[in-house]
Amino acid sequence: MKLIMNDLKYTDELMKLRADCLRSLNHYMEDHARAVFEFSTTWCEEGNKDIHNIEECFLNRYRVVLKS
Repeated sequence: MKLIMNDLKYTDELMKLRADCLRSLNHYMEDHARAVFEFSTTWCEEGNKDIHNIEECFLNRYRVVLKS
């Protein structure tokens, strides 16, 4: 399957939002890389327009326990 970059699914705005998601959850990457990538994609697909409240939602969805 050939990826078409002008596909509406991959707008510049959406890709920027996904990058923002990944940056905001970066400190979970070492222990939860797959969850961070999957959650960032899902966050965008669910129609979120910004990263407001993303960390709390991530922690709730994956039941991640913060390290002290």
